[in-house]
Amino acid sequence: MPETNAAEPTNTGEAESLPPLAERYIEVTLDHIPVAERGAVDNALRGAISGEIEDRYDQLLGDENVTREDIEVDVLEDMGDPERVAATMVDRPLFLIGPRFFLDYKRLLSWLLTIVVPVAAALAMVSAAHHGAELGTMLFAGLGAAVTAALYTAAWTTLGFAGAERIARPGSQVASAHWDIDSLPQPVRRKISVPETTTVVVTALVTAVVIVWQHLRPSIFTAQGDPVPFLNPDHWPWLWSGIVALLAIVALAGISRHVHGHWTYMQAWVNLAISTLTSGLVVWIMLDHSFLNVAFFAEVGWPIKELPTVTLENWAAAVIAVIWLIDVALGFVKARRAT
Repeated sequence: MPETNAAEPTNTGEAESLPPLAERYIEVTLDHIPVAERGAVDNALRGAISGEIEDRYDQLLGDENVTREDIEVDVLEDMGDPERVAATMVDRPLFLIGPRFFLDYKRLLSWLLTIVVPVAAALAMVSAAHHGAELGTMLFAGLGAAVTAALYTAAWTTLGFAGAERIARPGSQVASAHWDIDSLPQPVRRKISVPETTTVVVTALVTAVVIVWQHLRPSIFTAQGDPVPFLNPDHWPWLWSGIVALLAIVALAGISRHVHGHWTYMQAWVNLAISTLTSGLVVWIMLDHSFLNVAFFAEVGWPIKELPTVTLENWAAAVIAVIWLIDVALGFVKARRAT
């Protein structure tokens, strides 16, 4: 009896043994299986390989051109990469973000990038302006902060969802995994609305009129009767006229987009060029500290020492730079949605 009992496992092992190449394939596969599950996977894999080899051998019995070794190679090649087989047998995903959470990942990442990137760029440019940086330095700081914020946001969001894909239980439900009619969003408005066009046109034209009016019809005069405009008269008429002309082009571009009906990438690039010229010229004058007329503040009794015009111009330049960044980004976002 002892000899019989001792021989039983050996006989079972011999019955389960496979050719060396198949044994090697199974060993490599088990390297990618958790230890607690290797026994069940080992038996299932051996049975699948052995059964497939026997079936094919029986089908090709009598064909002298095909050996059992050839059949073994064909079976193993059809099964594919051992690591992929291991992942399939233990239901382990072979992707970073799978279909289960991908839509939630995409929506959250898009929402975060839309908020975090402009805010980071704006804060960086405001900080640079506060320290008296020039326009080029401000833009470079904003660009660097935007890229850094985008990379960190994408990395941490991806890492979080990659972990959720592997940790969350099969029954866990999120928006993309469990959808019903209550989750149906409103359609994206691709057509340019009348209020949107009106805002662009009215803002551009009112700003242009104010620039011209305060030079031609100022409300403040010196004791000698000389006019004292709010904006620096040294730039009149050439620089201020140039800004007025650019504002008129902004209004015409807004009307053109409205007639077309929706944004296009060409219009987004045109908006980038016009906005850059207009904002760049204004910011350059501000950082040159020649935007405001110091005599105006002296005439109205403004406490210049408490709030210098230099500080006002630096902060105004930072605000305009932020508005420029948002305007340009929204142009391309709207163009992408429309197409």
